[in-house]
Amino acid sequence: MSTLRETIRAARNEVLRLAGQQGQNLDEERKQKGANIRTLTHAATKLVNEAVPVVARSRLVTDNPVIGTFDGANTSFTLSFPVSGNEIQVIFGDVSAGTTAPLVRSNVNPPSVGGFYFDGGVNKKAIVVNTPPEVADALMAVYNTER
Repeated sequence: MSTLRETIRAARNEVLRLAGQQGQNLDEERKQKGANIRTLTHAATKLVNEAVPVVARSRLVTDNPVIGTFDGANTSFTLSFPVSGNEIQVIFGDVSAGTTAPLVRSNVNPPSVGGFYFDGGVNKKAIVVNTPPEVADALMAVYNTER
């Protein structure tokens, strides 16, 4: 049976092992006045938990429809907010065919049939589709944006 001291040591070692696996560097914490195994474990716990993504920094947005003219000729559309990174999905609803399908992201402008083009580095609010939507069609974008 483990003593309380052994249990605490094992828990501290597990935190330090996990920090080491993540590549956390505790050199600055070791240099602090009064540093000991307890303070190092506390600092390692904070570093390990800071590596966890924070959901509150982004927001999921649905533009239904996207901004632009639905006239059977226009292929360029604008989003309400800038996209965070490249996290975007575009869905095309073709009323004449009675289908709704996600479009495939393309790195080429203009995109191929069934695709859309989004340049995350230049204009984070512009998309280009291959097939121009008709008046009754639907074009929806779902993406993350910074808060």
